[in-house]
This record gives sequence, structure tokens and C-alpha cells, in this order.
Amino acid sequence: MSRLRLGVCVIAMVGSFCSGVHSAEKETDRAYRLLLENRYKKGDPAANLDALERMELSSVVSALARLVEDDDAYTCWFALQFLRHQGPKANAATGTLLPLLEHKNAQIRANTATALGAMKAKEAVPGLISGLADEDPAVRNACVLALAGIGPAAKGAISELERKMMEWSGPMQVKAALAIATISPSSTSNISVLIRGLKAKDKWTCKFAATGLNRIKPPQKVAISALVTALKDKNMLARPTVARALGLLSPPEDVILVLTELMEDHDKDVAFSVILALRDIGPSARKAIPDLIKKIAAHDKDLAQAAIDALGAMKSLPKEAYPALLGALKDENKDVRLGAAITLAKTEPARAKGIAALTQLLKSDSSEDRRSGAFGLVKVGASAKEAVPALAQALSDKDKFVRILALLTLEKMGSIAGEAVPAVTRCLDDPYWSVRDLAAKTLKSIRRQDERNTNE
Repeated sequence: MSRLRLGVCVIAMVGSFCSGVHSAEKETDRAYRLLLENRYKKGDPAANLDALERMELSSVVSALARLVEDDDAYTCWFALQFLRHQGPKANAATGTLLPLLEHKNAQIRANTATALGAMKAKEAVPGLISGLADEDPAVRNACVLALAGIGPAAKGAISELERKMMEWSGPMQVKAALAIATISPSSTSNISVLIRGLKAKDKWTCKFAATGLNRIKPPQKVAISALVTALKDKNMLARPTVARALGLLSPPEDVILVLTELMEDHDKDVAFSVILALRDIGPSARKAIPDLIKKIAAHDKDLAQAAIDALGAMKSLPKEAYPALLGALKDENKDVRLGAAITLAKTEPARAKGIAALTQLLKSDSSEDRRSGAFGLVKVGASAKEAVPALAQALSDKDKFVRILALLTLEKMGSIAGEAVPAVTRCLDDPYWSVRDLAAKTLKSIRRQDERNTNE
């Protein structure tokens, strides 16, 4: 290549790079302006948020990082809240947030800790450990919950959390015990604190205690026994949370029997949570199937829907379950109909009818129905291969949530979704970054599975 041509190529490459940098800076500036407009409640907030969703997330995060440095406390809070909702996707802002853990304003310190916890920013662990000794109780509270949010990556905080658990009392002691259970599930130093927390006089402390006990692995007999006792206590303030905690512990048969009996509890929240616990236990709770079938005909549609979901978790069902589920496809309540379609689609011999019902929803004139159908197919996953043509068509839906849900299902299917590749490829040019990003992941999933099949 001649020097002249080489020089032209270099200039073109540099120009392209500078143009890209300039373009990114312009998009960050625009995101910053839109966020400021929303913060000061100017312009059209909904239109602004829609515009932000169309941008690359990196530009929005850069703009938020700039907002966080604003001297105005409310503006900083606004940015921190936005970052918190982005979760781990906003990790690029971690470096900007870390100094704010030492901000003179206690509320900003607390909000920063909460955002870093939601972002699962392991780089923040040392600062959050220091925050456990903050003079402000709101900051201490935010730091202990942030460490729990970061999870196992915060294992460096265990010794300090154990020390604080012994030093603190009341709700903060229980929260420290919960954080230990979340970061190090095999720890047992916190069990007695969590069991005492089940008897607290405020609902949230009871909830934190129950949640902490269900995170201890392997499950401890003493923890299961304490949760069963709490669930039977009609005066216990967080019985629904206790029921869910038991469901996540894969309890023995005698506990499943207790849960089955409590489906008839007069407290609807307890009955509802017990059914969800049986769903979480799954096939091991098969003895509860007859009682769950009866609940489908319940006057309370929330309980009926929960029972249908629980049956769907059993993997295989006796023939007695199908008349009730097929009847539920015609229920006047749309959520009950949707739940029945999902459960049927997961189990033979009525799987085809369930998938057909969900596919039909995708063709509805109602965006709510189309979302429901797409959501149902996400729940069914790879076994809904008959729905691939309808899902490919749904990728042209004017509702971005329908497109997202359709892509999630196709991603689960892998190579089964091969015929949808042209439609997925078109989504790479979607106006929303979330759709574009998911389309790229879906194509990778399909091609990866194709390569595996070829190698086999």
C-alpha cells in the first residue's frame, strides 16, 4: 500500500473514532438534559423516559454519574434512585459513587449505599463496612442491607457483621444476621438471632428473620421447627413470609402436611402464601395436589390462580387435574385463564391446548392480552416450539414489551428457534436499546446451540 493511501486510511480511521467519541458525548449530553428536565418536572416526563430508553445505557449511566456530582441534594438523590433501578447494568458508575459514601449529607450517604447494593458493586464493600459504624442510623441500616444485596462477593464483611450482630439489638441485629445468611449461607452463628427475630413486635423484623432462616444452607432442623411454630401462631406478624420461607427450604413431609392444612386458613394472605410455598417446593409436594385442584374452583380468584401455578410446578399431574384446568381456560377472570394455559402447556397430555391458548393471545387486538400471551410463553420456555412462528411475528409488534418477551422465549429455545432468525436479526435495528441488546443475545443463543448440535 502506498504511503498516500495508508495516510488516507489512518485519517479516515481517526476521523471515524473522533466522530464516534463526539457522537457518544452528544448522546450523554442529551441524556443529561432529559434527566434534568425530569428532575425539575419540566417538559414531558413520559416522553423523556421513552427517549432515555432508546439510548445506549452507557450514555445514560454517564449522564447519571454527572448528575450525582451535583451540589443539589435532591438532584443527587434523583440520579441515585435511577441508578439503583438499573441494578448491575449501571456498574460503570461505581467509581463515581464510592466517594459519596463519605458525603457530608447523611441522606446521600444512605442513598449511595442503597444504590451500590442494588448494583452489586463488590468494589464498594470496604466503604460499606466502614458505613456500619456511621453516626447516622439510616446510613448504618442502608449499609448492612447493601452488603446483603451484594451477596457472596461481600464475604470480606462477615467478621465485622458478626461483631455488629453481637453489639446491636432489635431490628438492626436481625438485619446483620440476615446479611450474614445471604453472604455466607453456611454460617450458623446467626441462627439464634434469626429465631428470636420471628417473635419481634414489628412485621418487618419478623420478615427479615424468616428470610434469613430460609437462606441458611443446608437447611437446619432447628430453623424449620422455629418457622413451623411461627406459622401456626395466629398472632405472628409475618406468617405469609414464614410460609414462603418454608417453601424455599424443601421441608420434610410432615411440614408439607402442615402447609396443606393451612390452605384453609382464614387469613387469605396466609392461605395464598402457603399455596405459593407448595409451588416453590414443587414435585415433593405432590400429596397436596388434590387440595390444590379443589382450590381452582374457589370463589377467590387470587387463590385459584395461585393453585393453578402450584399445579404447574408439579411437572406431571394426575388425570383428575385436567378437567379443572381445561375448565379454567374458560374462566371469567383473565389471570385464571392465563395461569391455566401456562400450566397446561407445561404438562402432558394437554400441552398442545395450553400452547394454542397462549399463541391465540399473541394475535389479540389488545396489547394487554398480547403481553399476557408472550409472558406465558416465557414461563413455558423451550417446550413451546410450536409457538415459534407466532413469536417471530410478535417481534414486529408495536408494543416493545411484547417484543422483549418474545425474544426472551426465543432465547430460551436456542436452535429450536432457528426459523425466527430473520425476525430476530431485524430487531438489531430496534429503536430501543433493551430490545437491540436482547436480540443480540438471542442470536448468540440460537447459534451457540446450533454449533453444539453440529459438534455432537
